Amino acid sequence: MVHSAPQRQVLLLTNSDYGQCTPFIALTQALAKQPNVHIHFASFAEAGTRVSKVWDSIQASRELGIGSSLTFYDIGGLSTSDVSSSRKPSAIAHPPGFFGAVRSYSKISQVALRWRAEQYMLGVKGCMRVIEDVGPHVIVLDHSFGQGYDACTKLGNNFILTGSFSLKELTMELQPSFILNYPVISSGFAYPLLWSQVLSNIGLFICLLLNLFTSPHFQSINAVRRAFGLPEALPIFRPFEKDVEFLAPMIPELDFHLTYIPENITLCGPLNLSVSSLAQYDVLMTKWLRTGQGRTVLVNLGAHKLRDKVTTVAIARALSSVLQHESDAGRYLQILWKLKVSEEAKVDDVINDELGKEMQKGRIRIVDWLDVEPFATLEEGHIICSVHHGGAGTFLESAVTGVTQIILPNAYDEYEYARRVEYLGVGIYANKLCAPDVDAAELASSLLQVIAPENEYSRRAKELAGICRDKCGGREKAARRILEVADGVLGKGKYS
Repeated sequence: MVHSAPQRQVLLLTNSDYGQCTPFIALTQALAKQPNVHIHFASFAEAGTRVSKVWDSIQASRELGIGSSLTFYDIGGLSTSDVSSSRKPSAIAHPPGFFGAVRSYSKISQVALRWRAEQYMLGVKGCMRVIEDVGPHVIVLDHSFGQGYDACTKLGNNFILTGSFSLKELTMELQPSFILNYPVISSGFAYPLLWSQVLSNIGLFICLLLNLFTSPHFQSINAVRRAFGLPEALPIFRPFEKDVEFLAPMIPELDFHLTYIPENITLCGPLNLSVSSLAQYDVLMTKWLRTGQGRTVLVNLGAHKLRDKVTTVAIARALSSVLQHESDAGRYLQILWKLKVSEEAKVDDVINDELGKEMQKGRIRIVDWLDVEPFATLEEGHIICSVHHGGAGTFLESAVTGVTQIILPNAYDEYEYARRVEYLGVGIYANKLCAPDVDAAELASSLLQVIAPENEYSRRAKELAGICRDKCGGREKAARRILEVADGVLGKGKYS
């Protein structure tokens, strides 16, 4: 019988940042539906609330597999949010182009690994403690979580890698003449590179390597790692590993053209959450969204994007202009703006001046937090366009739901995702002329293009969503593969 089979011990090991944690919560949902799975979810303490909430919803839905359970582990130490709490968003913002990218590289070590050496090692030891306590059949590791990688290396444990990454990010070094074709991080160069940009791209690649390998911050972390008996190279410097399996959250159709995809990459597609009906959480918001009849613009610049006054004013003016244009054309449009600003920004008066009348009419709602996962609003078909900063998770959620995208990048790989939506034809890089700032006229013009009736961006976005439905197994495919590995360790076949 099913319940007599031994539990498969699956350890999910991830950072607690919202975007990095989300794919692992999605995996939890998929794994929990299978029988005889003990999910061990290990992260920093702040992830515990999200994990508990999802687990409660799984139990309430009566979809929990027979003999399956979950345990959350706080690995201890400081999360990236803890060590970044004093850093303003403007501290890492930079313009695209050669000189903007060079400037960004001087800060990249602090952005990639925000812990001091002793803080970093607390995370490594916390991960080691969890691994030793659990004794997992399979470890699924966040590919950007260096402490987890070091813990597995120190203990000699094999693992599967997944997370939020593009195929280009993962395999660029394996592509033929990659430096002549693919833009380096922070550059904002388009793909494929123009010949006039190749020398700049090569120069940026060299500059990036010099900054990484000579970083005093990395050297201080490496010193304590070596003293602890870890390999010389930080996980961030590891080359592509052909003996480690990757569960990729993408398929080739969602990325720049790639000549070569290694066999150890399982193409799962986006590991999106399974979300409950929006009406279960917020009846009034659901009613308002339905009023829009699929013509609501979602502006969501992320939990960590505390917008300054200048940027907020520019966005408000752009939204006001777009609402007026659509009203003049006899088309109803409404806007849901998730806006979180620092207290010193003092933007209330400006927002009221620009959008007060539309707020009174109910055509725009401004909230500092959404009670549901943003993916729920996309999946239910309420949203015509998603305005975001260029995060991998939001890009993938918008892609699989057929929603056009407006991207306002301000740092690092956000510029790459802005270029990616233009390459795919599903959206616009909407601050190309002034990044990392925002220009009201440029943003308004971009929005009007992607919400116009029967526009090419919408057609292409829906076409791409159809491809995703046909080819992406998502969290379910990833969960099946994880359990196949666990079953192999147990020396048994699949349980049914």
